[in-house]
Amino acid sequence: MIHAVIGAHYGDEGKGLVTDVLCDQPHTLVIRHSGGAQAGHTVVTPENNRHVFHHIGAGALRGVDTLLARHFLVNPILFNDEHNRLLRIVRPPSRVFVDANALVTTPFDMLLNQAVERQRGDARHGSCGLGINETVTRSQHPEFTLRVSDLESRELLCNKLFDIATFWMPMRSALLGIAPPPFNTTQYISQFATDVALFLEHVTLVHDASLVQDYQHLVFEGAQGLLLDEVNGMFPHVTRSRTGLTNVVDLLERADWQEPIVATYVTRTYVTRHGCGPMLNEWTTCPFVWGGDTTNVTNEWQGHLRFGPLDVRSMVGAILIDVNSAQWSVVPELFVTCVDQYPTPLAEILRCRIPVIGTSHGPTRDTVRFKTLTTLRF
Repeated sequence: MIHAVIGAHYGDEGKGLVTDVLCDQPHTLVIRHSGGAQAGHTVVTPENNRHVFHHIGAGALRGVDTLLARHFLVNPILFNDEHNRLLRIVRPPSRVFVDANALVTTPFDMLLNQAVERQRGDARHGSCGLGINETVTRSQHPEFTLRVSDLESRELLCNKLFDIATFWMPMRSALLGIAPPPFNTTQYISQFATDVALFLEHVTLVHDASLVQDYQHLVFEGAQGLLLDEVNGMFPHVTRSRTGLTNVVDLLERADWQEPIVATYVTRTYVTRHGCGPMLNEWTTCPFVWGGDTTNVTNEWQGHLRFGPLDVRSMVGAILIDVNSAQWSVVPELFVTCVDQYPTPLAEILRCRIPVIGTSHGPTRDTVRFKTLTTLRF
């Protein structure tokens, strides 16, 4: 069986919770197929163990394995930090496989990203400061591309990092119209090589799509949401990633799987946006009691979490665009979170064209209520 968990808006809809819920079946593999370390998928167990997933799949608290697919941007520095935090909750940790063709984010990408966002001031794009766009842009130049396969040779890695620091950094800084960020080349290369060595101790590299054949249930865990898609979102306030079914279909074709995709689109009963960019009918204040969010905290890059009403018609429209463009057999369904916070539009959601298969009334899987409804095929 194939599930794809996709955010219906700007991210922060509750994809971590839904992924955790779907990982209750044996022989499950979670596949991270979009974005990178800027994702923050929170899972809280009924025993109150809490973890925010950036790289590792949100089924890990159930012992489910993870594949970081070729479309995922790997950040060894942040992966190591996340892995160490997860070890405090789960021992032994589940396995993490990484596609050798996946792109790698370096500290130089993060430096450039943060420098240009600071210069933009009030005109910021809403970046998380983690170098996502800079990684993709650099990788469009073969001489500066760094893939996971390159990490296995320390000599090759250090040579590539030296070229990025010496040639790419000043060239890219000039194109961005910023002064090159200050850094010690030798120190940065040495530290990153050490981080990479530790990263390689925690993961297993794979070089083809045959891994998925070892599992009976695939859960594709998306990052961000449909309205931040690099093609269908509102430029420049988008992410450099396909946030819907595009990457899912590509990976299934590579693995020669033919099953339909059960696409679980996740929405709160309201809309949030963490970062700059347009937001229809944004609320100046929350119309419900808001206790704060320990994941989406106010920060230098994205500011504070923003809120607005859910427009069911436009949400369904965005979902149908994604479903119809997939060119695959897709069974779309909705999962509605945060019903305990703001239940007002739930009746309208239940009447829309796409069936609601579950609702959550709290942060943990034991607050989920499932609905038995006939699913429409598109």
